[in-house]
Amino acid sequence: MGEYNKVEAERILEVENLRKTFNGEVVLDGISFHIFDCEKVVLFGYNGSGKTTLLRCILNYENYSGVIKILGVNADNANHLKRYIGYVPQVHPLWNIDILDLVKFALKLREATLEKFEQWSDYFKIPLETIKRKKFTQLSGGMRQKILLIFAFLGRPKILLLDEPFSNLDIDAQEKLFEFLKNSSGTTQIISTHRVEDVSFAQKVIHLSKGKIVNVEERKEKVS
Repeated sequence: MGEYNKVEAERILEVENLRKTFNGEVVLDGISFHIFDCEKVVLFGYNGSGKTTLLRCILNYENYSGVIKILGVNADNANHLKRYIGYVPQVHPLWNIDILDLVKFALKLREATLEKFEQWSDYFKIPLETIKRKKFTQLSGGMRQKILLIFAFLGRPKILLLDEPFSNLDIDAQEKLFEFLKNSSGTTQIISTHRVEDVSFAQKVIHLSKGKIVNVEERKEKVS
């Protein structure tokens, strides 16, 4: 990687006294935590707990006060590191683009091959020949979710930020996603969910409620 201090990046993500308000309402209230390289971490909380806003702050999509460091670099100066991050939002983007063109763009962005995308399509049972001329917005929620997950996985990102990734998926796809995340190595996983059983393999669970961390549950020794 060469673009960040590896000693600092043993803590691949550091959040210190993070505070975010919307129209005067406090959404994140002095949050601090850190995540080590290759940890599997869950952000657990119900609607309104601040999970999505926290992920968006990490990506520097929102203004905030406090400090966020990604791979040892302040998040507001880390746009050049975003290619190392795979992100799936909870609310799907409304891309009015043919799937085939969208795939070509993602492959170029991720420096990945069509063969790799096809392998993932087979894994998630996506009928690529049937849907490739459709617009992204014409697909079902489950199909859009699968494609967004594949885009996030392409290029073996250093960090995965997945916001309610099991939403919209059928049982078979949920099981396949679970198995992949459980057995994946070499990538830091930060997964938001309101159903902690979906990610029972997590090594750390950060419990959020009303914009605050109420508990950090360490389930296993940190990955070296």
